[in-house]
Amino acid sequence: MLGLAFPLPSITGWNTGPIMSKYPRLLVFASCLSLVAVASIGLFSAGVPTIYCPMPTLTVLPAFVLSQWRLHVAAVLIPLVLFVAWSPGLMKNKQSKLPRRTIGLLAAFSILTAVDFSLEWKYGVEYHGLEHTVTVCLINVIWLGSFGW
Repeated sequence: MLGLAFPLPSITGWNTGPIMSKYPRLLVFASCLSLVAVASIGLFSAGVPTIYCPMPTLTVLPAFVLSQWRLHVAAVLIPLVLFVAWSPGLMKNKQSKLPRRTIGLLAAFSILTAVDFSLEWKYGVEYHGLEHTVTVCLINVIWLGSFGW
């Protein structure tokens, strides 16, 4: 370990280390930028759904709507806007813990993800292959598990 305690979000709150206590706005700003970067990779990197470019509904549908005004690139800002709207206290340094409603949202997304995989497994295997479908499933399990940790 390098001796740096990077704050990691969890359901219970932030693991506040030296970076979070000295530069909380910098951390929030970096989180916002990372959301835009991940959304850009997920929407634009391959042109077709792949493991690294899953083309999530959260950015694809707004990109379709915005494309009629040639603003499809702005769709990558949707996760950023949702993050800021969900936790406005983080922007004002008035909130050090994630909101309680986050637990409910995580539970709802976990259930919806399980239902989606159970209903769409056959199509995933048929159109993308077993290896791709299993990999995407494992990635979702790991992400959901890490958020609940």
